[in-house]
Amino acid sequence: MEYYKKADLKVECIAAQDDLDFFGITFDDILDRTPQGLHFLKKAKELCAMTQKVEWTNVAYTLNITMLSDGRVSFEFSECLEDYIAGLQHSLVMADSETRGPIEEFIRTLEQSDEESGRKLVAHFEQNVKNVKREQETTKDENKH
Repeated sequence: MEYYKKADLKVECIAAQDDLDFFGITFDDILDRTPQGLHFLKKAKELCAMTQKVEWTNVAYTLNITMLSDGRVSFEFSECLEDYIAGLQHSLVMADSETRGPIEEFIRTLEQSDEESGRKLVAHFEQNVKNVKREQETTKDENKH
């Protein structure tokens, strides 16, 4: 695999078919987020950090996957706020009218924040998302019984 540091918190990893074979996975494992695919992504992110001397913050994490013309795959791991904001902007396409407004407001707030404040806002937002998911799973499990 090849690694390229793009910013303090952004590294690109380019993997060939041989790299996927080494991990015993297919590209579909990554797209389908199978346990093997997730293991590969975790290891690739760790290797990015190690080889490019990046200290991940585990806040504002984004992953951009691109198929390259030569058959290799680019995995761009980022914790840059601008990449996180871009991801939120892309998610607006799928947002319903109820969530669209709050997401747009959150984006505006992040764009006006300094790095430290923005990271705190994202960390709080991500924790709230995890809490809501947990509550939904609990309610779903209770409804099964």
